[in-house]
Amino acid sequence: LTVSPNVSTSISRKICAGQSVQLGNQTFTQSGNYQVVFQSAAGCDSAVNLALTVFPNVSTSISRKICAGQSIQLGSQTFTQTGNYQVVFRSATGCDSVVYLNLKVLSPPRIEIGKDRKVAYGDALSLRAITNFAIDSLAWMPPVLFKCVSCSSTQTIGLTEPVQISVWASDAQGCSATDEFWVEVEDEPLIYVPNVFRPDSPTNGYFTLFGNRMVVEIRDLTVFDRWGEQVFFAKSIPPNTPHLGWSGEFKGKPMAPAVFVWFATVVLADGRLVFKKGDVTLLR
Repeated sequence: LTVSPNVSTSISRKICAGQSVQLGNQTFTQSGNYQVVFQSAAGCDSAVNLALTVFPNVSTSISRKICAGQSIQLGSQTFTQTGNYQVVFRSATGCDSVVYLNLKVLSPPRIEIGKDRKVAYGDALSLRAITNFAIDSLAWMPPVLFKCVSCSSTQTIGLTEPVQISVWASDAQGCSATDEFWVEVEDEPLIYVPNVFRPDSPTNGYFTLFGNRMVVEIRDLTVFDRWGEQVFFAKSIPPNTPHLGWSGEFKGKPMAPAVFVWFATVVLADGRLVFKKGDVTLLR
């Protein structure tokens, strides 16, 4: 008599979701412990004990907003355009890990502050930044020139030399834009001297010199009558200040209508001296 033993075999399997293990005519797709009995060649039972682990596939959904010109990288793939994307990775268990990306590329931000321009010496500029986005942060450069560095509408101090002005602004997403222009400063002095005045006039009652911001001081102003006698002298007076000029009097008395000769030395903003002379008619 020969007694054949029943045979028992234990196996362990790990698979990913969507895969299966087949034993005989049975298919297994879920984690668990299973036993499948076969008939051995000796006609005895042959049992297979299966310990099956099924790892789930992992999926992750992400949404991203980026600025025009930027990109986002997932694995070896780079994305630069608006759309929905799927990237499959291999997890530590050897199963698929899927990342679903919803990507939005924001419209390119734009900012404008105008074209190159010219200003007179000492003039200030009023500026306004125009954008196609809501400004979250802004900065004018060079900052020392501006009364408000972070305001979208601002004003410079008086400009005395050529300069490049620029502005940078960003929105709440961090997308930014810049613009710039060049300012040329006209430093030619403009000096105006009237050739007639009337002492009793409310608008033209004094004789003096006028000028733009390049003219900072009248170092001296001397007036002579036709016989060469000095009838007026002033020293270190500001331009554009009529009441500090000649009132048409000499030694406290009004002078008769006549033509007078004058000489003046003018100080410019850059330190240069300009000598001027001419004649002026006093009217009554």
